[in-house]
Amino acid sequence: MAENLFLAKSHPRETIMQHTDLLLDNLDTLRKHYPGLPVDWDMLRLMVEFHDLGKMNPQFQNKLYQKLKLPLLELEHPVGDEFPHGNVSVALLNLKELKKLYSKEDLTIIYQAIYYHHPRFMGPDRLEEFKDFLTANLQSHAETYPFPPPCYNPLPMASFTRYLSPRIDIKNNNNSAGNDHFYKFVLHKGLLHRLDYSASAHIPIEEPNRHLQSKTETYLQKLGGLRDIQSFLRDRQDQNNVVVASTGIGKTEAALLWIGDHKGFFTLPLRVSINAIHQRIKHGIGFQQAALLHSDALAVMIKDQHEDQPFVQYTRARQLSMPLTVTTVDQLFKFVFKEETFELALATLSYSKVVIDEIQMYSPQIVACIVKGLRYISEAGGKWTILTATFPEVLRHFMQLETLSFNYEEFIIERTRHQMKLHDDDLLSATGDIIAAGQTGKVLVIANTVKQAQSVYSALGDIPGKFLLHSRFIKKDRAALEKRIMEFSDQREENGVWVATQVVEASLDVDFDILFTELSTVDGLFQRMGRCFRKRELTEDRDNIHVFTKASGIGFIIDRDIFNLSLNALRPHDGQRLTESTKLAIVKEVYALDNIKETGYYRSIKDSLEFLDHIPANELNREEVDQKFRNIRNLTCIPRSVYNQHLQTIEDSLHQLQTLGFSPAGREQRIKAVEIIKDLTVDIPLYLKKAVVDQLSINKYTRFNIIDLHYDSNLGLTNDKDEENFL
Repeated sequence: MAENLFLAKSHPRETIMQHTDLLLDNLDTLRKHYPGLPVDWDMLRLMVEFHDLGKMNPQFQNKLYQKLKLPLLELEHPVGDEFPHGNVSVALLNLKELKKLYSKEDLTIIYQAIYYHHPRFMGPDRLEEFKDFLTANLQSHAETYPFPPPCYNPLPMASFTRYLSPRIDIKNNNNSAGNDHFYKFVLHKGLLHRLDYSASAHIPIEEPNRHLQSKTETYLQKLGGLRDIQSFLRDRQDQNNVVVASTGIGKTEAALLWIGDHKGFFTLPLRVSINAIHQRIKHGIGFQQAALLHSDALAVMIKDQHEDQPFVQYTRARQLSMPLTVTTVDQLFKFVFKEETFELALATLSYSKVVIDEIQMYSPQIVACIVKGLRYISEAGGKWTILTATFPEVLRHFMQLETLSFNYEEFIIERTRHQMKLHDDDLLSATGDIIAAGQTGKVLVIANTVKQAQSVYSALGDIPGKFLLHSRFIKKDRAALEKRIMEFSDQREENGVWVATQVVEASLDVDFDILFTELSTVDGLFQRMGRCFRKRELTEDRDNIHVFTKASGIGFIIDRDIFNLSLNALRPHDGQRLTESTKLAIVKEVYALDNIKETGYYRSIKDSLEFLDHIPANELNREEVDQKFRNIRNLTCIPRSVYNQHLQTIEDSLHQLQTLGFSPAGREQRIKAVEIIKDLTVDIPLYLKKAVVDQLSINKYTRFNIIDLHYDSNLGLTNDKDEENFL
């Protein structure tokens, strides 16, 4: 494509044509690796060629010239506010000629994909001003562009506006037949975003999967061959699946075999388990193309001595360009809110395979997002597999309402690892038993709330070998504790007590001898049990699981209805051994539709699904979606005592940031400097915002709150000013 002087970006300096050429190169890469995609490649190429032509606008050029200290262009027809370049781009299409090539439905896709590829657009009241501006300022410029007829005409045609409204959206009902137009739009606009963002980041849009299946099979052969669950999923790579499986049965490798040599996303509930699985895939199985993606992923990679070019790897993960990405569900499933540019994620998932691990760990609101997302993925052409220790029947009910079809299979190892004793008391009553057990074995204590965990930890006194782990430690301390608990578990000769919250509940490969826990819900309880006698058989007649029914957080963190149903279902099993099949039967009993239909849990999923059905496309922005997806708002803070203790470190990092400025060359050093400060932060719920006393401004995008709450490296954050308001 011919060169010209009109710029698309100032840093790095890049012309519109250079940028467009990068998109076209990525388009060829995408077509090479995924030739079977249901894409109209000529139509997508047209979108690519025209998506940024509106940047010829002298107002836009002057904005970049000013940054580069170049002479400014004169406007023949000055106007007030700048016209967004996506709006200008569609005006340069030759509608008269395009009508000969495309249907009305496809023209709607073309115009809306280009016009809305950035969430900035003019109001209809500026149309006349817009036409005059184009004729006066862009006609001569546009004539220099190397796009031949029939797709180009420098004179705008006002009639194109009919293709911009209404916005293309999905018909949310139980009949997907009428949504072909929506999914075609999603695929083409989403891929335009992918092509655009990858070109801007100067990375390939896709990296092909190189032998994930063979590497996984080789790894398993060294361990003795494929297990039944692994063969089952390997043979059903082209199908959707729900698989219930016991701990230690090889679910992770089964999921990798199901993904095979396709593009895949592996989601888990907790970041610590995501980091562990990512390391296992890269260094255990030997698949180096595994990407890591969550809110702290870049910091993890920067600190990983084995990670080459962490910023490049993180950029590829964020652009969804890697063949396998281990991630959190919020990185993928926010598209169900149809926020600005939601099409990017859904278009990618339309030719990907998605693994959902431990779905029962999520809140009802997030479960609703996952279920709705799986429907969209299925209708768009993607595949999914749910792997879980328990699968509440209520989830099957909602999945069927969303017309999801799937294979269902259970792989249960019939072994007895746990004998449970119920105590109608609270955890603090067991302090003496916990201390005694910690002298001769590995003891895990799990509370429902941070406050209760801290109380139990303090009540243990000055015994040796006691630790506390929960979500309200600063990042540096929490990372050290997570590493320490793994080491403690591996060293069989070391005894002691770990008090924790549900942060240890899922996917942490730790093994304790005895568990003291508050009752939460049966599925959560059985997850907690999985941290005790994880891969061992209980041969002697003794209680190694102690469950306390006077529990904290009921009605706040734990659904009260499900808690009561759980307690009633567990009563007949008090003092008995629990086989894996017995646990599944209890979960099915608690979450049976007749039991659950009148609970808040059921209503929350139902209401959330209905809410998602009625959101118009592009109504919510990214910040609103982040809040609604998690159904919680946190503040990232630095406790004042931590701030004072590390003041010199903070000032050194701020000085480095100021010295580096915003040059591309200093990007990685800037990130490292910010991460040094982020290591001193902790997230607190919004109801504690009254503790904020100051702010630390890193740059115009990043600010951390300073909070006047006590912090101790052993206890974490405490709220001695208002203990009643601290969960």
